[in-house]
Amino acid sequence: MAQVKEQKLSPKQAVDEAFRHFKELYADRSLRHLLLEGIRYDEVRDIWEVTIGFDIGREKTAAGQLSFLENKREPIREFRIVRLKADDGTFMELDHV
Repeated sequence: MAQVKEQKLSPKQAVDEAFRHFKELYADRSLRHLLLEGIRYDEVRDIWEVTIGFDIGREKTAAGQLSFLENKREPIREFRIVRLKADDGTFMELDHV
């Protein structure tokens, strides 16, 4: 009896699908600097976990270590994990990190 190899999404396909789902879920939001922050395959659950980082316009003030007079503003990054079925990319879950 021949074994049929199960087709799974490649890491690149998983990232593409995660970004597609993410953009659909946040379609009415103004998000900037969307970046891939990480990807992980969970063998036990047979899912891809793709972490996406983004800015939503909030900033924090960061003081320089040498001078308390020098303050600069930095964006506050947000992160979400998109979980997808590994075999077909079906959306499973969106989680806050």
